[in-house]
Amino acid sequence: AELSTFAADEACAPGSVRHASDRCLVASGAVAALIACASGALAKRSRDAVALLDAWLEKADQSLAFRLAAYRDASKTAGDKEGSLHAPQLTAFAGGRALANRRAFRDRLASLARSDGSAVDAAPAKLAELAALASSFHRPSLRLELLQFVLGLEDAAAWSVDRLAGALELAERVVVAMPRQSSFQELEGLTRRPDRGAVDD
Repeated sequence: AELSTFAADEACAPGSVRHASDRCLVASGAVAALIACASGALAKRSRDAVALLDAWLEKADQSLAFRLAAYRDASKTAGDKEGSLHAPQLTAFAGGRALANRRAFRDRLASLARSDGSAVDAAPAKLAELAALASSFHRPSLRLELLQFVLGLEDAAAWSVDRLAGALELAERVVVAMPRQSSFQELEGLTRRPDRGAVDD
């Protein structure tokens, strides 16, 4: 009820989110997070993201030129992102901070990738971990993009750290409010609207 009321108040609909309100984006993101949990896509995408990070870290460990190119890419991404307040720092890439941040992020995603249980009981912990990840970001670029990928979110430029964390926190509250013995079929039912059917992932 909380999710449907939240979305209905803003007349939210799936599709273009670039010009949606913050509340509508949060509701849309919560729906995407619930679908990812219910379908098993969250664990699979987490594994894909870990593989990408492993490849990035291997190259970054070996090449300063690669890290500087990554800094330029991150700067461009930050400039394109709506509501971006913090550009990446050159020193983070030239030194080791960006690598350390991404390595820690990789390890936390790997934990989620291994957590592939089918019970709704496991969903709140997964969503809480993702919300904590998003809230911990300071100057994210690749990490924020990968978290959006894990959740199946479209229009990357529309998603700020605050919006993404809010969506995950809302999804967690929805799952916590469900009866303890609920099935994932019931969880998927939360993402359906009587007049539209299932929301596209």
